[in-house]
Amino acid sequence: MILKNINTQKEFEIEGNFSSSRLLIGEFHDAHRQLVKLLRRHHFRKGLRWFLDWRNRIIIHPLEKSEGGLCSVEQRILTEVVHISFRGYINEAVIYEGEHLLSDEEVKAQLNKRFPIKWS
Repeated sequence: MILKNINTQKEFEIEGNFSSSRLLIGEFHDAHRQLVKLLRRHHFRKGLRWFLDWRNRIIIHPLEKSEGGLCSVEQRILTEVVHISFRGYINEAVIYEGEHLLSDEEVKAQLNKRFPIKWS
């Protein structure tokens, strides 16, 4: 699991055992705990508002176990883990299902499809 702020270029990663043989998030509570652990390790809980700024949007980009696309249950699991872990500080979690790792400009383009904003 990788968390990156595209404005500051800060990137943090944590390994977790929350996948099953069929699902990227097969263990909901383990995924939640791992994301919270990542946030705490890097003190995001204290300064979460400054880390995210007023836009408060996140793009979720699953790079594994998404062949053929995600079903609505998988999409819901991903967004719920993010919303619960960030304690409601985010306004929107966007799921991108492309196969290649997105550049910062591509992330901005994906987010702008939903709500156009001016990036700093």
